[in-house]
Amino acid sequence: MPAPKKTRVLFLDDEMEFLELVSDRMRRKGYQVATRTDIDSALDLVRSREVQMVFLDFKMPAMNGLEVLRKIREHNKNIPVVLVTGYPDEAISPQFKDLNISGLFSKTSSLENLERAVEVAIRNLKQDQ
Repeated sequence: MPAPKKTRVLFLDDEMEFLELVSDRMRRKGYQVATRTDIDSALDLVRSREVQMVFLDFKMPAMNGLEVLRKIREHNKNIPVVLVTGYPDEAISPQFKDLNISGLFSKTSSLENLERAVEVAIRNLKQDQ
């Protein structure tokens, strides 16, 4: 399924290598991609509604994914958020479900799975509109 050109995806992660890898892949697939390592600038993008979905790293140095997700939900209750982690067992928590995550992507998984997570989030976005 080709990516809608207008779909704007934010990747928030503290690992530059991961951001470069996923942003290159997703841009080649036709997505508009923003990457951030800074939580405050990522939250600014969410507040301004410049992005339509967020891929959020579970383990950030300044704040964990749960705290960042709570801040995202303060500004946008419905934006799809996919939790990204190298530690999927630690990330599965009822608290994340309560905050309406759209999925979980393991950094050990394939980039095809990343694309599938984006496609699912897009389908859910369209259903909500």
